[in-house]
Amino acid sequence: MNEPFCMKMKLVVVVLILVFTFAALAQNCGTFTSSDGSRYNLAPLTANIDYSGNETDAPYTYYWQFCSNLVQTTCVWPTPVTQVTVSGTCTPVGYLDYFQLNDHPNGPKAGFQVTYVNAQDNTCQSNTIPRITHIVVDCDLSVESSFVAITSPSICIYWIEMRSKYACPVSNSTAPLISSISPPTGSMSGGTKVSFVGQNFTPSTQCRFGLVAGVNPTYQSSTVFMCTSPASTPPERDLFPDTEQVFLSNDGLNWSSTNNVTFTFK
Repeated sequence: MNEPFCMKMKLVVVVLILVFTFAALAQNCGTFTSSDGSRYNLAPLTANIDYSGNETDAPYTYYWQFCSNLVQTTCVWPTPVTQVTVSGTCTPVGYLDYFQLNDHPNGPKAGFQVTYVNAQDNTCQSNTIPRITHIVVDCDLSVESSFVAITSPSICIYWIEMRSKYACPVSNSTAPLISSISPPTGSMSGGTKVSFVGQNFTPSTQCRFGLVAGVNPTYQSSTVFMCTSPASTPPERDLFPDTEQVFLSNDGLNWSSTNNVTFTFK
């Protein structure tokens, strides 16, 4: 058995172990606690507009999301990360069913890393090796989110690097926790008064519906908070129900959403 074949088989075994591990570690992708106990909140990075960037040494464009499938890509696959050629051919390079949150390669306080695997199609190297995509997000308090580079140093493995203030550990202050909201639905044009029940609410608590800030945040107690829904966005969604995750923040920087509480615009 020649050495390249042995190396390939070892890589396949490692990838399969990772795949089963990812499947077993299905978790709330919105939050992450690193190995040293630092807490991260990925929720603000879940956007209505897909992130994108070009590979440094190849004619490929990549589109990706955090914690959800792509929003606007024309590719037919429901996937959180895809590779697109100049001619428009799409290749999924990871699926939401196979993801893991890890420490940043430079250490837990340097940011975090999201890994997606395409073990469903096994399209790489003549259908022998699943594709793996690592999204490394560097802690940078000066930017909301910024693309750095995309490289592919090994066969079927892709590295996407970003910078974001949301890749910095959240403060030790107690985050607001949402148990439920009422009502869970409202008008597309906004104006629905929503009651939040939970814990750790303060007079500085703010609300957000998806990426859009709520109106008239009103503190009632540490367990009850009121906020009026904004208009649904983007406008092209006005003909369809639009379900958005609901977030609260006590400092305007670190946003939390407990139990994936959602609000539907109808």
